[in-house]
Amino acid sequence: MMSAPPFPATGTTPIVCVSAASKSFHTPDGRLVEALKAVSLDIPAGRFTTLLGPSGCGKTTLLRLIGGFEEPTGGGIFIDGKLMEGIPAHHRPTNTVFQHYGLFPHLTVAGNVAYGLEIAKVPKAEIRQRVAEALEMVRLPGMETRKITQLSGGQQQRVALARALVLRPKILLLDEPMAALDRKLRKEMQTELKRLQHELGIAFLCVTHDQEEALSMSDLVVVMNRGQIEQQGTPRQIYDQPETEFVAGFVGEISLFRGRIVGDSLQTEAGTTLLIDAPGLASSPDQPVTACLRPEKLALAKPDSATPLLHGTVRDATYLGTATRLEVSLGNSEGGMSDTVIATLHGDSPAIGQPITLTYSPADVRLLRHQG
Repeated sequence: MMSAPPFPATGTTPIVCVSAASKSFHTPDGRLVEALKAVSLDIPAGRFTTLLGPSGCGKTTLLRLIGGFEEPTGGGIFIDGKLMEGIPAHHRPTNTVFQHYGLFPHLTVAGNVAYGLEIAKVPKAEIRQRVAEALEMVRLPGMETRKITQLSGGQQQRVALARALVLRPKILLLDEPMAALDRKLRKEMQTELKRLQHELGIAFLCVTHDQEEALSMSDLVVVMNRGQIEQQGTPRQIYDQPETEFVAGFVGEISLFRGRIVGDSLQTEAGTTLLIDAPGLASSPDQPVTACLRPEKLALAKPDSATPLLHGTVRDATYLGTATRLEVSLGNSEGGMSDTVIATLHGDSPAIGQPITLTYSPADVRLLRHQG
């Protein structure tokens, strides 16, 4: 087996530093749009980082600024400690795999992978060796003479990866790289990308709006919204410890409760009492707060349960194969209002219209940061 080409070693300092980067542009009708608003971010060397957010949140704009396809209107981009101002994409230590791959249909697999090396005037013998090594990295050995039109979507993506990696970038940029693949192939390629990043030890920066994709592949997830960073952290931190209502709702399903703190509980506007075990609880008495609870943190209560209880009625049930998703309307207050909680239960559960009692741990109730 051929050895993988040498890549920069994993370092302790960030490979990319985004310093208060802004990007504005004018629409055809003259409106000024702020795509990025003074974003600062350190992207660690040798790790898989994902920019996650809805369409129009600024994640692709940030990727393009790092890759050199756009210039910031404020702030700066540093790669490996060097300011990238005025440095075009082809002179940066980056390479990009785009959503539609951008492969040349008139070239063979080898021709596509070798293209950048030929532009750089690398000796032919070295090109042949590096092309073969790159194809082996993406598990396409012996495919050099195939035409691009003869390849499946997954194979084309691997060729695009090989073409980017053969130039030995310090950071690989991935712009929605799996958007064109079916679900089964997406899952396979998520595993492949993570394997490849781990084996090569270079930084990968991926843009996606798919939360499952971000959580399954990443070491660091950066959630973006309206041109700003809402929260960054490990996948587990983002999922289990969301800081804002946007992050809580965008990453996975969530039940939200709005009300005021009374003692060690949240009293909602609809009359639900939710026990909370959260730092900073005493600092927010009588102030409006929002708390959240993940569906899988709820369970059917046993008759002798000593844990906190929520009583309600099943309003909707959806069978998911491995579990059943329930929408439960909790007990009504005098005004006829009620809170709705989502629970994901395994095994048998009450039918629609039936009463249900759920239990939870106060430690699983998360208080969210107020967003003005």
